[in-house]
Amino acid sequence: MPYINIQDMNIQEIRPEAFNAQIAFANAIKPKIITPIQTELLKIRISQINGCFYCLKMHTEKAISIGETQSRLTALPVWREAPLFTQEEKSILELAERLTLIHSHQDPYEGIVDIIGKDVATDVLMTTVAINSWNRIMKTQVINP
Repeated sequence: MPYINIQDMNIQEIRPEAFNAQIAFANAIKPKIITPIQTELLKIRISQINGCFYCLKMHTEKAISIGETQSRLTALPVWREAPLFTQEEKSILELAERLTLIHSHQDPYEGIVDIIGKDVATDVLMTTVAINSWNRIMKTQVINP
């Protein structure tokens, strides 16, 4: 699906307070426990699920700039089968997917908090909420190049 460019609906111009609140929220909930690479993997995977090219491109470039490898980025859509990710990374990605795909009747935390702990799970939750909202904002504000 192509991105929609609704020139009359630039959220930053029409509702700057809402847009600024989104930025403030994202800054306030920056992960304290998960690593920068884990954070970027989470944001990339969620952006893949949501089909947000803008966020996918931005976070892939950031991940590469902080040392993530192309082979792991290539394997990210099939992370469950790929031997390139640690158990903690797989648990983080699993939780992020469960929180993004909320139509599932499965408890998103079942079996995961025991592996990664409440602090990591909280970082994943808040980061997931933020990137999901950014995906939705950016899909309506950016033209697909």
